[in-house]
Amino acid sequence: MITPQTWGSYWDYFGEHLVDVARPHGGASVLDVGTGGGSTLYPAALDVGPSGHVTGIDMFFPSVMVTSAEIKRCGFSNADMLMMDARNMGFADESFDLMISGFIGWDDWFDFATCKHIAEDRIMEATWRILKKGGRAAISGWVVQEDTEKFRAILADYLSERASDPTTDKVRLPLMYSKENDKGWKIIMSSAGFKKMKTLTLTGSFTDEDADAQWKRMMRSGWGYHLSGLKRSQGLDLKDLKKYAVDEIVGLKGLGAIGYERTVVFALGEK
Repeated sequence: MITPQTWGSYWDYFGEHLVDVARPHGGASVLDVGTGGGSTLYPAALDVGPSGHVTGIDMFFPSVMVTSAEIKRCGFSNADMLMMDARNMGFADESFDLMISGFIGWDDWFDFATCKHIAEDRIMEATWRILKKGGRAAISGWVVQEDTEKFRAILADYLSERASDPTTDKVRLPLMYSKENDKGWKIIMSSAGFKKMKTLTLTGSFTDEDADAQWKRMMRSGWGYHLSGLKRSQGLDLKDLKKYAVDEIVGLKGLGAIGYERTVVFALGEK
């Protein structure tokens, strides 16, 4: 079989673990919400076999196009991709045995700091509707991204040092990911009506080739878009910022490969 090209690294590591937690059986119909590069779709398709089917949905058009092409290239006849909003799924009631979803972020609906809903959870409502009786939902969320938080602190220090008012507080920057926890997920699942819930956490260790590679990965992960906005609004010198950040990363981790950890929570419930 041809090996699919995904986003690699931690996406594949945690994607495969999510499918292991979900345990899709042979012949199952599976919905993969927020498929992205396919790190959960492909292992799920292998598990359900030729008599099952995995439908991936995503709101990001390039992900749908790239992953659809990769499904075809690798010969997965039991998987497909659709461009669809998970808040308004166009599927009939009780269409799927299993819903899996990796890292789409629940902070629009739930405050994990206070463990309270802040808005109607339309994705969970839709998930409950499209699952068969006895169907299961398995979801993963970020607990800690060590690399992102250290990178964010470096950027904040740089911006604060160059602030026009030296007495100002440290510049506030977005966290850039939905920081979740097991307590919150138990509340989310039980509020939606799920039973037989369980959660577990897992930490994985990963590396970038060097500090420059980590900078490039962070720019692709969303920081590039955010910092481009600061460049336009505040005249931010991105070349100077890159030099500062790379030097700081080397100072923290040394020359050569840059190691970091990420921790994930998995939540599973049954309808």
